[in-house]
Amino acid sequence: MKIAHFCQMGVGTSGMYHTVAELVSAENKLGMDAGLIDTNNYAGGNVDDTCGNFIVSKDLSWADDADVYVLSSIIPDDYKRKGKPIVMILHGVPEDIFESELYQLDPANKAPFSTMLAYIKNPIFKAFVTLWKEHYYYYKEYVPNLYYVPAGCNLDFWKPEGKRYEFNASGSPNIMFCDSWRFYKHPYHILHGILLAKRQLPELRLHLYGMPREQKEIWYALLINTGMQNLLGELDSHIPDLDDTYRGADMVITSMHIATRVVREAMACGTPVIAGGYEHTPYNFHPYKPSEMAEQIIRCWQDIQADPEGVRRRTRETAVKYMDVMNTARGLKKIYEKVLEE
Repeated sequence: MKIAHFCQMGVGTSGMYHTVAELVSAENKLGMDAGLIDTNNYAGGNVDDTCGNFIVSKDLSWADDADVYVLSSIIPDDYKRKGKPIVMILHGVPEDIFESELYQLDPANKAPFSTMLAYIKNPIFKAFVTLWKEHYYYYKEYVPNLYYVPAGCNLDFWKPEGKRYEFNASGSPNIMFCDSWRFYKHPYHILHGILLAKRQLPELRLHLYGMPREQKEIWYALLINTGMQNLLGELDSHIPDLDDTYRGADMVITSMHIATRVVREAMACGTPVIAGGYEHTPYNFHPYKPSEMAEQIIRCWQDIQADPEGVRRRTRETAVKYMDVMNTARGLKKIYEKVLEE
């Protein structure tokens, strides 16, 4: 079975791309002939050898005899007319796709929600897939042929074994934030929870990664006026060795309630995650209640001090059970087989 994935390559910058890259590798391990078409370069030849992958993008003609097209970004109109069944992976948060068009947040993609609706009405799109069951409820109201396949990551690369990064301005504990700084998961609320946690953990340090350079001025104003600058360790827009940094952190914090790439990668590395409602971490808080966040930070640090290796072992075991990209690939394979039978 030959599978052509259409996705924009974004090595080191796009969580969606890295999800697709790991899927391509996993599908090949299962015996499929899977390849990636870089929608920014149809000539092919782009190489990604990061994060345990070795992906060389295919030229567009490679997809001519593929059995299934898997869409994660765009696909040329003439390839929509080839009659191949298309499976679309709905990577985005449902409200993000809607609000992006509502408020015109992306000049390069002004109508993501309308485009998705057009795909839904096109009979060549045989299946739509969400990687989070929390999103299934929202999509199912208007998306037909909808499937849920749990998101995973490459457990052979994201693992507890390996170098542990040593933080500058290290703390006790070292808390890491590295989500993309979008309006629904930037660290505004987290900063206030950290301030409360510091009352009992005066040596803690928050390491913030991924801050957009064009937003630094307003974020610096917030950090300074709340006194957060005294709690900060590292503050950077980029992390060169993300797996080492996960392993070096005592915990990772996110306001998200789903298994984002950050959640999956961190837990696969054995680093406990403080999350805004994710079911498979024991450290959960309400995203708008800083006091709950502080309580979970303190509880996690107490658990680490009592049994550091046990916390990492249990965190890794959770990732192995729920976040293996091989299981994601197996679930998608069943969908490919189903659409080919129709």
